[in-house]
Amino acid sequence: MEPGSKGRRIRRAGIGFAIGALFLAAYWVVSSRERRLMEVARPIKTVEASSEKYFWLSGHQLLLLDTQQEAGVSYDTYDNRTPVSWQGFADLLDTTTHTQKRLTELTRLLNHTGVKTDTFHLSPDGGTVMWQDTSRHEDGRISLCMARSDGTHYRHWTSSADDRAYYLDPRHILQISASEPEVIVRDMADAAQDRKFACAQQARTIVAEDSAVHPIAIGVSASDAHGKRGCAEIGTYRTDEGMARMLAGEEPVSALMQPNRKQTVQLPAGATLQEGAASPELDAILYHLHRVHNSLLRTWLHRILPTSVVEALNTDELWISRTDGSALHEIGFLPIETSGGGTPTYSLTEVQWLPGGKQISFLYHDTLYVTSVTTQR
Repeated sequence: MEPGSKGRRIRRAGIGFAIGALFLAAYWVVSSRERRLMEVARPIKTVEASSEKYFWLSGHQLLLLDTQQEAGVSYDTYDNRTPVSWQGFADLLDTTTHTQKRLTELTRLLNHTGVKTDTFHLSPDGGTVMWQDTSRHEDGRISLCMARSDGTHYRHWTSSADDRAYYLDPRHILQISASEPEVIVRDMADAAQDRKFACAQQARTIVAEDSAVHPIAIGVSASDAHGKRGCAEIGTYRTDEGMARMLAGEEPVSALMQPNRKQTVQLPAGATLQEGAASPELDAILYHLHRVHNSLLRTWLHRILPTSVVEALNTDELWISRTDGSALHEIGFLPIETSGGGTPTYSLTEVQWLPGGKQISFLYHDTLYVTSVTTQR
């Protein structure tokens, strides 16, 4: 045996043991934590991301929009163009009874008008839907459609492609013209009740009425408070200021407005905010975090063997707090799967509140999950 070979084998064995211990420690840190997200969430359905969209009507009802064929143009072997109509269907899924039924009237309506699926939106209460149809007008205008979620009370109107339309409340649409000093409040139930204002100033009355019902909005964003990373900022905004910006031709983006109140929340060590949202009742904040877990053992190993490369453990995590940032606690977590190059291959997406503010949903591995949440602990 060559001199020193035994010592080298011992050192290699020691390094191997340290690396193995590192992975065991990392696994223990995560697996021993209180809640894996899959343990507290229940699967609802598999979602085909390329063709299916879903919209929560209530805490237990989903409107499913399934596109079988997108609208567009097809060409034959002689390069002749043939318009292709949108084809698909709308279903209602009840997650309590596990029943799914076809919304016949809404399906018929959508196939008749066509629908640009990225423009399909629900009203705040889930009672009505609005979408842009697939017709093309020679003057470049578009057609907007509106109906109850069961397909009844249908109406439509033409609009400039640059006009903006917002749900003012479950019954009214606020349409702001991009080319004329004109604001229209459209009534869902009766077109005869539409109100047209020649200027933004005249529309402030209806806007003020809505702002009185919904006086504040809450935004959540990443923040480096005092140069310290890993923070979130909760901003409270007055909705009348946001409406005033819309009427002035500006987007009501909270980043452009000064919040009336701000709270800075220190996130868990190693966490960065991916997205945050206030509950529908504005009594809680939901946080979607990406988190890197650097163990003391990993740090120690790197110090004694600087050339060693040991990947940190990454997790996707959901947390909740009160709207002032207090009582921050974890809902659940999932380890992030990575490819050979260390790139995440799966993560949580489409994290959102359900109506009522007692549950949240998310997509993971093309499956829709729901879990209950609470701000009490």
